[in-house]
Amino acid sequence: MSAGKLAPTVRLPYVTVVASSAAILAAVVQYAAPAVVPLLQRDPEGLADGQVWRLLTPLLVQTLGWYQVVANLVTLATVGVAAERLLGRWRWGVLFAAGTASGQVAAYASGEPGGGDSIAICGLAVSFPRFSGHLR
Repeated sequence: MSAGKLAPTVRLPYVTVVASSAAILAAVVQYAAPAVVPLLQRDPEGLADGQVWRLLTPLLVQTLGWYQVVANLVTLATVGVAAERLLGRWRWGVLFAAGTASGQVAAYASGEPGGGDSIAICGLAVSFPRFSGHLR
């Protein structure tokens, strides 16, 4: 490399790393103490009874098993890194939160119990190509 050219810097995708680490930690807790799953999963009746934590805690449990954990982690890592590099940390967070909110509304409207962070990841995956075009 010549003296006049600098090497490109690659920023660590901190938000994706934190979200992935939280998902891994939640999976370890879920499998170490399976009794937490019914307390945290999406439960329309529980929400109707005032258990408002159930708006967010379904993101922490993967109710379909290990394949859901692995699939969601791989998807979060690939989509998350791409979105964070293209959009930045704040937009990443907003799109992840928007996916969570809209996904939970749809899931609760359908009356389905369950859990998983795929709703937030899908919100990120679907949204970031749409918004990244406006940044150029």
